[in-house]
Amino acid sequence: NIRDCSNIIQQNDIRSYQGGYKIYILWKAEKLHYTAAPKLLKTLEEPENKTLFLLLAESSDQILPTILSRTQLVKIPPLKENVIRQHLVNDEHIDEKVAADFAAISEGSYTKALGLIKKQDELHHLLKQYDNLLKSLNAYVTNADLTAMNYLEIQNMFGEIIKEGREKQKQFINYLSRMFRNELLLHQKSEHLVKAMAAEHEILERYKILFTVKNAAPLLNECNRALYHIERNVSAKLIFTDLYFKMAAAFAKR
Repeated sequence: NIRDCSNIIQQNDIRSYQGGYKIYILWKAEKLHYTAAPKLLKTLEEPENKTLFLLLAESSDQILPTILSRTQLVKIPPLKENVIRQHLVNDEHIDEKVAADFAAISEGSYTKALGLIKKQDELHHLLKQYDNLLKSLNAYVTNADLTAMNYLEIQNMFGEIIKEGREKQKQFINYLSRMFRNELLLHQKSEHLVKAMAAEHEILERYKILFTVKNAAPLLNECNRALYHIERNVSAKLIFTDLYFKMAAAFAKR
């Protein structure tokens, strides 16, 4: 905000204690408020001698153009899976196979990998829910034994997710989206692009036949639509019921 920027400018006018470099690290530079940005422009354009400004952001596209034009862009690529895996083994003393699992779904972020390790039980629970959902949808679409569909069990599962609140609901839908993308990649014989744990691979192989280029887009669109409605406090029971039958319709058209 404006006050923070004023403090930076005030400190920048003071020489460093031992005459060395002064380094300012601005986290989340894309969050800099547009009313505060003008106060920093001159300082960024003509910084004091031996002064460095490091602006960190997740996306350079979201940084104000007036700020971006006065900086030198340095893109930091995601970490490679083997680097994350090795650090998890060496620094966190994680089992090699477990480290490989979480490195695969970390999206190149060591911090995310550490966070996922703490949520192992949640991930296994999400995988079980995914398996139950796809088993039911497969039975619905193929007109198999109706006992395999067991929609009452799916309703109860949705009820548990709904009781846990909006964040858990969004987490489940986001998990579906990730698994759907992986299913399509497997169906398209692009296994090298799949980002999944070993246990997830086993389930993905089981249902990949359901996924095609034709139904992938509608399935992901329905997930995005469900997220949109969850954010806007639409009845969660209605959202999940609608999502189930929209997914069934998409699978039926494969």
